[in-house]
Amino acid sequence: MNMEKDIYVSYKRHGFPLEHPSFYYFKEDMYTSRQIDQRAGGKDTIFVITLGQHFRHFPIKIFIKRALNIRRAVERLLLRSPDTKVIIKSENTRELQAPVEMKGDLYGYPQYLVLREVFQGINVGFVDAWDMTVAVGSTIVHPSGHTFASIMSLVFSFAC
Repeated sequence: MNMEKDIYVSYKRHGFPLEHPSFYYFKEDMYTSRQIDQRAGGKDTIFVITLGQHFRHFPIKIFIKRALNIRRAVERLLLRSPDTKVIIKSENTRELQAPVEMKGDLYGYPQYLVLREVFQGINVGFVDAWDMTVAVGSTIVHPSGHTFASIMSLVFSFAC
């Protein structure tokens, strides 16, 4: 929160499925579509939504259903508050030391394609982090340095 510049940033984790190596408190987690439905939106509100990595362990059908539900929630948000900005960030490539049979890019690429298709034709910004990380040869699940700066620059270009 920055009171001086009137900026408030809130991070919300999506509900299940959520793959995580350690115990975490999930009581307040809920589906992204429900979180969107609970927000008013407005000309000073920006939603940045990213999903993908945590779904790689699960069948693509679950990911498709989740993406479609989020699209419907975004459509409802834009109906009640058309000035709201919504930005979809695709997932990116990840390191090869992760268990390839569960988390590899073989599963990430179809999810990337699903996101591109599901959010086509709707008034949202689309940050193509997959292409950006492929272009620079990044194999880090949480891109750093210039790659992260480029992703954030594109996010902010949609926001402004």
